[in-house]
Amino acid sequence: MENDDELLAAVGKRVRELRLQKGMTMAKLAEAADLSNQFLSEIERGQKSMTVPKLRSLALVLDVSTDYLVFGRRGGPQTPESAAAEIIRIMEEMSPLERELALMLMERIAPMFRAMNPDRE
Repeated sequence: MENDDELLAAVGKRVRELRLQKGMTMAKLAEAADLSNQFLSEIERGQKSMTVPKLRSLALVLDVSTDYLVFGRRGGPQTPESAAAEIIRIMEEMSPLERELALMLMERIAPMFRAMNPDRE
């Protein structure tokens, strides 16, 4: 189990990675989450902890669950954009052949998911 310093560092790293994936500056994220630039900087460097309302605010702006920010577990993407970002992240670690096979698999299973949930939004 992580100690407090390791946990703060891991949370900060996830916040920074998500901010950069979304192309946000620190100032934009701080403003959107109603945090000071200094406080966000300290969070990203693992130097400060935050209250639950601040954690929730960051999660909402970054479009992830608080569970992901704290534990690194994804309960499932919340929007098509966040799903696409997660797929891209995974595929960047694959070889060209693995990417081709993954796409073929997705193309084959997508109709099955649609058939299982005909009333989807």
